[in-house]
Amino acid sequence: MYGYASPWIDRAFAALAAEKLHSRERRRFKADARPVEASGTAPPPFDSGADRRHTMPKKSFVVRSHKDGWMVQREGKKSPESTHKKKDVAVKKGRSLAKRAGGMLKIKGRNGKLQAKRSYAA
Repeated sequence: MYGYASPWIDRAFAALAAEKLHSRERRRFKADARPVEASGTAPPPFDSGADRRHTMPKKSFVVRSHKDGWMVQREGKKSPESTHKKKDVAVKKGRSLAKRAGGMLKIKGRNGKLQAKRSYAA
């Protein structure tokens, strides 16, 4: 019908026309479709890097208030990695752990609100 690489794309375009989706969604869908060249083969797909761009860090650490001062805690765990009297010492320890793990460090204040986020590559 439209002359694209596979019949399911033709059916998808017909469904798009029937449903009258938002124009931005239609443009995005059309960008994924690959027209057939004269030789009968489709050109290689365009690699936008979108699948790699939104990957989350592997490990996250949180510096937060503790009954005896400050603690560095792996996100999702109950027990702290370390406890410290001063916040700046806890932030340094959290930074070294996050750098080693290639993850993210979140720093929270005494009230529990997020003050800063820092990402470190592996």
